[in-house]
Amino acid sequence: MTVPAYKITEKIVKLLAGKSKKELEDIFSLIPLEPNAEQFISYLKKRNFMTAIVTDSFQFLGENLAKRLGADIVYGNLLEFKNGLITGRVLTKRRCMKIQGCRKFTVCKLWYLNKLKQLFNGVSICIGDSDSDLCGFTGADIAIAYKPKSDALKEKAHKIALSFQEVINFLEESLNF
Repeated sequence: MTVPAYKITEKIVKLLAGKSKKELEDIFSLIPLEPNAEQFISYLKKRNFMTAIVTDSFQFLGENLAKRLGADIVYGNLLEFKNGLITGRVLTKRRCMKIQGCRKFTVCKLWYLNKLKQLFNGVSICIGDSDSDLCGFTGADIAIAYKPKSDALKEKAHKIALSFQEVINFLEESLNF
């Protein structure tokens, strides 16, 4: 836990060097969605929210997920590819906001949330499950820990939810829709 998270990402990407982008996309597409995930995105879009998937995983896999869910925007780690194969290089510019307790992920969710808030104005909702979401939680109007794996995230959350239906119910009450 003392190693900056971006170093771990770099090591993982080096291990994936030579792997096919398509092979990883095919494997990723086999992972089932959480129950009601699509309905949750639909719920937000019907209320004119811009939906974004911001992941400390890889942008190309986030794009795959966004297509499945109908999300609008994706931000994640950009990898270098050559002839459809991962080269082992991460191209993402680190934009860490260096808040207290930050593990220095390559993808700073607070930085991106701030960027989206400048572009779209309105209520910001951040939903996450792990330490990589802590930064985003600090800048969100509403922070929801979804099946959280992190005690620190639970402490920062306005709501801890175990299902997307529970998230929808909470937003109904909180936003007076």
